[in-house]
Amino acid sequence: MMKFYAERFMEIGSVLTRLDDLGRSDEASADGIVPAYPWRDYMVVLRKDCEEVGLRTSVMAINKILYKLEADQLSFRTFGQATNVLRERISDELSLITVMRIPEEKSALYDKPDAFGSEVEKDFLMRALI
Repeated sequence: MMKFYAERFMEIGSVLTRLDDLGRSDEASADGIVPAYPWRDYMVVLRKDCEEVGLRTSVMAINKILYKLEADQLSFRTFGQATNVLRERISDELSLITVMRIPEEKSALYDKPDAFGSEVEKDFLMRALI
C-alpha cells in the first residue's frame, strides 16, 4: 500500500505557486533566457516529489524542462508555456489518485506485510499482474 505524504503534496503546491508567480510577472512575456538558478532547483524538488507520489508523465514533462534549462535554451515565454502544461499534467494525474483515510487507531491493520500469509500474497500478486 502506498502511503499518503501530505508534505509531498504541499511541496508540489508550493513550487507550482512559484511558477504561477513567474507566469504573472513582467518577465513571463519576455524572450530573455531563464536563468538556471533558482528554477532548476525548484524543478529538481518538484521532480522528486512527483516521483514519490507516482506522477510519471509529470516527471517526463519536468525532465524536458530541466534539459532545456540546463542547456540555456529556455526563454521566459517558452518556460511559462511549459510550466502551464506541467501544471495541467500534475492536476490531471492527481485527479486520478484516490486517497482513502484510515483512522490512526486502525492503521496497524492495513500496514502488515504478509497479513494473509506468504502463499496468499504471492497468489494475489500473480493474479494482479495478469
